[in-house]
Amino acid sequence: MYRKFFITVSSIFSIGVVPIGASEFYSVIQPFFEEHCIKCHGPDKAKSGVRLDELPAHIEDDYTAEDWQEILDVLNGAEMPPEDEPQPSTEELAEVIAAMTDSLFEARKRMVDPKSVTIRRLNKREYANTIRDLLGVHVDTTGLPVDGTLDGFDTVGDAHFMSVPQFEKYLDLAKAALDRALVNGPRPETFTVRKEVELARNEKAEESVSRMKDLAAQYDQIISNPESNTDEIKHAETRKTKMLDSMLRAKGYLDQVASETGAILDITQAPFGGQAHDKVSIDRPGSDRGRPEEGTPKIATLGAPIGRYIARFRAGLTCSPSDGERLVVEVTRSDTFNMQVSYRHSLGVFEITQTWDDPHLIEVPFENLGELDDRIAVRVDKYNESQYQSKVRGRGNFQFPDSAKTPYVWIDWLEVEGPLIEEWPPPAWKATFFDGDTPSESEELSYAREVIAEFAGRAFRGRDAKPEFLDRLLGIYTDYRTTGSSFTESIKESLAVVLASPSFVYLVEPNNTDQRRALSDQELASRLSYFLWSHPPDAELLKLAQEDRLSNSLLGQVDRLLNDPKADHFTHAFISQWLELDWLDMIVINKSFTEFNEAVRQSMRDEPVEMFRELIRQNSSVTDFIDCDYTMADGLLSRYYGFPAQEGVRFRKVNLPADSPRGGLLGMGSVLTMTGTGDRTSPVERGVFVYEHMLGKHISPPPPNVPQLVVEDGSGLTVRQLLEAHTSQAQCASCHRRMDPLGFGLEHFDAVGQWRDFEAASNERGRPVKGNAIDARGAMPDRKRTFSGHEQLKTYLMEDHDQMAYGFLKSMLTYALGRRVGFSDGQFVEEMQAEWKQQNYGMRSLIHLIVNSEEFRSK
Repeated sequence: MYRKFFITVSSIFSIGVVPIGASEFYSVIQPFFEEHCIKCHGPDKAKSGVRLDELPAHIEDDYTAEDWQEILDVLNGAEMPPEDEPQPSTEELAEVIAAMTDSLFEARKRMVDPKSVTIRRLNKREYANTIRDLLGVHVDTTGLPVDGTLDGFDTVGDAHFMSVPQFEKYLDLAKAALDRALVNGPRPETFTVRKEVELARNEKAEESVSRMKDLAAQYDQIISNPESNTDEIKHAETRKTKMLDSMLRAKGYLDQVASETGAILDITQAPFGGQAHDKVSIDRPGSDRGRPEEGTPKIATLGAPIGRYIARFRAGLTCSPSDGERLVVEVTRSDTFNMQVSYRHSLGVFEITQTWDDPHLIEVPFENLGELDDRIAVRVDKYNESQYQSKVRGRGNFQFPDSAKTPYVWIDWLEVEGPLIEEWPPPAWKATFFDGDTPSESEELSYAREVIAEFAGRAFRGRDAKPEFLDRLLGIYTDYRTTGSSFTESIKESLAVVLASPSFVYLVEPNNTDQRRALSDQELASRLSYFLWSHPPDAELLKLAQEDRLSNSLLGQVDRLLNDPKADHFTHAFISQWLELDWLDMIVINKSFTEFNEAVRQSMRDEPVEMFRELIRQNSSVTDFIDCDYTMADGLLSRYYGFPAQEGVRFRKVNLPADSPRGGLLGMGSVLTMTGTGDRTSPVERGVFVYEHMLGKHISPPPPNVPQLVVEDGSGLTVRQLLEAHTSQAQCASCHRRMDPLGFGLEHFDAVGQWRDFEAASNERGRPVKGNAIDARGAMPDRKRTFSGHEQLKTYLMEDHDQMAYGFLKSMLTYALGRRVGFSDGQFVEEMQAEWKQQNYGMRSLIHLIVNSEEFRSK
């Protein structure tokens, strides 16, 4: 979340030209630093790793200029010098601010030049989408290197690299995709195999009863045998008791009415046989696992077709849950690498709210790639365990709890259907081999060249391949053909090279001059579609581009693209990267937060994405991210936030009551949870989030020698008191005085984003006790505006909303242009912001402004 705040400073005093004149620099800026800054940020002491005696004076690049700009912002915001240090007079401060402002203004004019978008390759998301659009098949990009990011975004060309192994991986992926897409012959059969999950479960329970009864009888013989010694009898009595306990629990399971028609998923104690029964599973199409469960149907023999499948299951609760109970299942796909190691991949999480007399029918699509996929399972979410601890986990409770009184997840059946084939032969076959039939020997070479050329034109997004490139591709085809490969297989080898070539993997916008040039309509079509869809341009965009009509109908096309379902790729990718939502997936939540589960986590992740989508749809103001009277919620989040009941998984706009703490990003569970530790809140992380996302500023990472904040259980200290002790150290105070007061304003939200009036606490035995009342007092970075709670904090943030809009604008420009937007772009960004402000900071208006800008439409 952090970026380097300052970089090290002597060359400002010794290098280059200071635009305002050396005399002003030496008479104004340097004396000010020496009087008020060098003591803490110089050779003897460098708080937060900042040394102002080594900051370059000559502004040659964006990074140096931005460091100077941040110093100026700190002075303008009255964030420095610290309150406990001598303060400059108003006149002195005004003079140095004016000198630095003039200097930066002149530097910006001097540095402005035509901005070129570094040629960038498709990121993994875009590559997979492009293959799917071209060939209609899914490719697994997990083997590709992780996409580089710059300023948080994976669309920036300067962060993308290419290596020989990566090229070879592209080639392998292309061959696999072509093998799946260019197929003909008999249409694969679509089949459905269902597993009645209670059959194997009940059979195991019956076997367990019989086995335990036999073992108990054997121990009876030892106990009654007069030749048995005392130790043997004692051991036999102990083992007999355990056998009878297991038998009692297994019989109790069989006595449940719900077990007659489905499997009851138990997560706390094994119903029988000593094994946990928290899941039901079915082998995927084409798997050949040895020793299947008795009664488990094999879906198919080896070689089930690669393609799309659907897993379905019926699920309900054995009885209605009490208030606060949340029952969630996760659908997983297992990869078995050997007999001992298996890896699970989540296909989705679902809250079960209906009872077994009116169960859910849940469908989950997945891709069978024919590699390691081994088993589809429905398992109970681990966070459900806390629901039952007081009911069924006590010692001596050997009878299976009455499922008519204790809610359990009940699964009726589980099935897999596939492969799902909409058209045969696949559209990619028809599009590639347009004549359909294998050509005669005399026509084969010319037909092969025509097939390769037409395919390359589609793969290169409307640009024809160069003749010399086609010659090389035809040479590859000929080499394979002469060594005995079939016509189709030889063609595939050439087409695979197309899909690994720079013209496919990169967004090519050549410019061999130092002057800015307008993009061609074909280049503009690609830049637009990858911005708003993460997909290649569709037929309509390409047609407009080929007819040179796209530039004149650009904004209409923007609206068409935004209204298309493919725009979900843009809304999800941009907001996830801007907010760094991946952090939410990494937080391990303490099980004491019983309301939280994996379904809640997923809904939390979707909430800001859905709100961004709503802002675009209604052209609402970006300031709604700071504060608004609504949010987007599904049924699960509505219950989690305490809203009126709302059923279903679909997100809807929820109008908030006047006293709701929600509204804006700072009331969202995702933001509040990912800025905590999973056990407690973190005013530091929350303060950084507000500072960077709500105020559009940056803060440096902590220096490496800063000690970690240690929480002592039972200490009775509040988070505020712990932080005050932590930040009393000199190396911590300078940054924490800006972050922590902002984060304290959100203390009424706990570590998983729910409202509280008291801090959670535990006594010396680790038992929960009533903690201290929440203290949500804080202050803005200027230290002049204080607040008590998040509502007043949001009021002040709304006063400063231009700062938030400026930062958001820079982020979207970075994502859209595929390059870093830096200091030398300042005038362009400020002019666009001024125009955007006149349009009430509407989200769709911003996208229009970006696409219509010279920077977006030129190279």
